[in-house]
Amino acid sequence: MNMKQKFYSILLTALLGLFGMQVQARGGLSTVTIGSAEYYEIGTGDDLVAFAALVNGGTTTANAILTADIDLSSVMSTWTPIGDWNTGAVSSAYCGHFDGQGHTISGFNATATQNYYGIFGVISTGALIENFTIYGTVSCSYKTMGVVGYARDATPTIRGIHSYLNINNTAAGNRHGGILGSSVNGTIIVERCTYSGTLDGNDAGGNGNYGGIVGYVNNHANAHLRVTNCLFDGKLINSAAAPGNCTFGGMVGYVGGSPDVILTNCLSIGTLQSAITGQFYGAVKHNTCSIINSFYQGDNINGSASTVTPTTQEVTTVTAEQLASGEVAYKLGEAWSQLLGTESSPIPTGINPVSYVGDAGYATLYDTTTGYTLGGDVKAYVAILNNTWLDLSEVENVPAGTPVVLKGSYYNKLAADLPELNVVNDLKGTDADTAADGTMYILANGPDGIGFYKAEGTIPAGKAYYQSTSGVKVFHFDADDATGISLNGQWSMDDDQPIYNLAGQRILKARKGINIMGGKKVLY
Repeated sequence: MNMKQKFYSILLTALLGLFGMQVQARGGLSTVTIGSAEYYEIGTGDDLVAFAALVNGGTTTANAILTADIDLSSVMSTWTPIGDWNTGAVSSAYCGHFDGQGHTISGFNATATQNYYGIFGVISTGALIENFTIYGTVSCSYKTMGVVGYARDATPTIRGIHSYLNINNTAAGNRHGGILGSSVNGTIIVERCTYSGTLDGNDAGGNGNYGGIVGYVNNHANAHLRVTNCLFDGKLINSAAAPGNCTFGGMVGYVGGSPDVILTNCLSIGTLQSAITGQFYGAVKHNTCSIINSFYQGDNINGSASTVTPTTQEVTTVTAEQLASGEVAYKLGEAWSQLLGTESSPIPTGINPVSYVGDAGYATLYDTTTGYTLGGDVKAYVAILNNTWLDLSEVENVPAGTPVVLKGSYYNKLAADLPELNVVNDLKGTDADTAADGTMYILANGPDGIGFYKAEGTIPAGKAYYQSTSGVKVFHFDADDATGISLNGQWSMDDDQPIYNLAGQRILKARKGINIMGGKKVLY
């Protein structure tokens, strides 16, 4: 360790101590105590090999965290999966917590040497594998392969894994998945995972099963699989000339005649090329399976080898335009993310959630916590009273505590530290549920069209309103052109008339340069 590395090691130890964490070295690996649990720190490929040896030597409940991105290229010749089936079958299954902390594992390039191959071989009771991205290419002639080869028993969970593995099968009749190869007896949970690699079944007549998320679910009444908020946008192909009866599913390759599998809030938009394919299930053999609030592109929901239709099948086919607009991300829910205008489809990270203005195309928003800009097709406006009309004036940036009208459909609300606007805004906002007092008007699509109608009951927190004692029924604005400014009559320096800048924003007083006064451009 050089002086710089030693300095950062001492600094890390001190910082962790501030948060109730303790660091020590054990068996060649450093450990850190987080809360009441001890975690091995994995910062290199050699560290991961050492951790695998520790687990496969009998410490199956050991916990670990990745502390850096790691490259496995130099250690793959000696790689043995964590939870090695060959060591002791079920008794060797990994049952600890492995947290990638958002890091990347690359260089997982290998020819598989056994059944149940992957970063993890077998996981079982209480295991939690989460939060990393993986790249590599694996050729496999053995039975089951994925990031995790095989999962069983009580609620092992795989969460937040983003797999770019390319998997090349080299023998007929195998069972591979982009995330999990085989799910068997017990309740297995897979959530917020994505498969974006290419899996080539190359299966010339066997009954192999291949899935973007899970390859195979066994034929047992006690086999329960829950796949939630998962994305398949990779490729499942069969390069064999005669593909036979093997099945390919965007989410799950095959479900036997007894288990129940529930897919919830899933998106399957990847490519499937073989004789028997389905964007969700390659084959369904038991009618207790379900697909809930899920979306797809492609030809088949379930493969032609299916003997039943899932009991619940809430699926919607979508276009590229719907994916790009944010509509699908919004309907999938808050676990999904999409930076509108940059990303063409959503991913299940929740970093940039998508919001919806509403069916009327208008809404109000009031946020005192942060300023923000808007992504997507939505624009924000302040409102200024003009007789009995509220003129809307667009603002590109919305400082914290600025009540606005939104127009459009789907949007990101991107936090930003912004200065106050130097424009007139006659709207007010509420950051708590507020009882209407007879002078408050809220935005509604009422009997006389879209406008601000007198509020009754409670104005919800986070909404903008207009306040007036005039008693009029509604304050309108032009719903066909919300950027229009209604200015009539002439202007003179003695008139008390509104003044606007060239962006159409009302300002408190005329500024040096060109102003809009009385509907005319005036040099001041």
